[in-house]
Amino acid sequence: MPRLLTTAACLLVLLTGCGGDSVTDSSTGSIEGTWNLASVDGVQAPPGLLTWTFTATTVTSVSGDVDCTETASYVLENGRVRATITQLAGEGCGSEVGAVIEFPVIVTSSTLTATISDPEVGTAVFLFSRA
Repeated sequence: MPRLLTTAACLLVLLTGCGGDSVTDSSTGSIEGTWNLASVDGVQAPPGLLTWTFTATTVTSVSGDVDCTETASYVLENGRVRATITQLAGEGCGSEVGAVIEFPVIVTSSTLTATISDPEVGTAVFLFSRA
């Protein structure tokens, strides 16, 4: 699970966009705000392991278990986030500037659920709580 969490921390910050609609998808809820990872595949995550902060056009991912902060531009469209990494800080980042990731999300007033796939470690469901 540590490899998947590290991969997810890096992947999730990749959130990108090349134009698109508003960051609020009417089928979900407002994604803007700060989200703390609560669990991965139903297993409780340690506090501070991963935090995502969404603004209207960017998302910042801070990983508590590796030295990595990633910033990406993104769009949310039809229940999917598409992100492109624009900036990396830290020694533990496994991504590259310009990398793109896309994944489905479900956002409610208090939770964000993201299903992330990685060819090396498989697919996992990440549940975040609004901070």
